[in-house]
Amino acid sequence: MIPTFPKVKKFYLKVDFKRLNYPPERVLSCEYGLFSNQEYSDARGFNWNAFKENYQIEKAAIDYADKHSKTAKEFEEILERFNEDNNFPVGLEDLVVAEAGVSSIAIALAAFDCVPVTSCRGHPGISGKEDSSPHVAFWAKKIKSKELVSILNEYVLKEKDKHIGIDNAEIEGYGGLLLYANNIPSLMNFAKYLSEPFTSRSKTKKK
Repeated sequence: MIPTFPKVKKFYLKVDFKRLNYPPERVLSCEYGLFSNQEYSDARGFNWNAFKENYQIEKAAIDYADKHSKTAKEFEEILERFNEDNNFPVGLEDLVVAEAGVSSIAIALAAFDCVPVTSCRGHPGISGKEDSSPHVAFWAKKIKSKELVSILNEYVLKEKDKHIGIDNAEIEGYGGLLLYANNIPSLMNFAKYLSEPFTSRSKTKKK
């Protein structure tokens, strides 16, 4: 049973681009972690091929946990045990950037020339983390931010997904963005949508 997070009720689709403040290189390439994420690593350089491989692993894991759980807590427990039990049909050791549930969207953002900083899939049943819904906080230059927001609005309209949003977020003292949802599939579906060849989209618009 894939959990939902009903406390997340407002899904913003507009941001204040004037509040964006892209960090200097010394912050982006930091090798010793950040205050908001001590395990931060520079994800720039990941491409859409990396996304495709990661997405397949993540989807198999999420589908398996969904099929073999009856509650949100059981779903979480299965994902937490993946790396400890060799009997699972798929391992999560090859996932990069973030944990299962938000790994693909983090890589998609990196491939889109954004810089994912911290993320969480939400952890129902885990003390102290019950209120954390699926999200990725990231930095992006203004031109990429505008393009991303436009594509997100396009996705919401086309796929009729009203459970995902984007908002401004201060990260390490710099103006960033927060992409969030009240369920894991919405972030994964948007990641896949974002990965579609932009040349195909452009050709469609020209016709």
